[in-house]
Amino acid sequence: MEFISRIKRDGSGTVVDEDYSHLNKTKFRMSCLSLTLGTYIASEFNSYVVKIKPNSSNEADKQIKQNPFGG
Repeated sequence: MEFISRIKRDGSGTVVDEDYSHLNKTKFRMSCLSLTLGTYIASEFNSYVVKIKPNSSNEADKQIKQNPFGG
């Protein structure tokens, strides 16, 4: 994931932090923010605005591209 910003806990805006590397192995609950921009809200203790980095070597991504409706 590409971290764009952290959402303030009071909901008043976002903060751009310098380093998100400590979150690389964290599991998040994802909610779509904008389909057009490809942004999501990644939530755990804090919430972040993120983009999903494309990974052409990921087998699941290849399967979705080949058959996006499953089955």
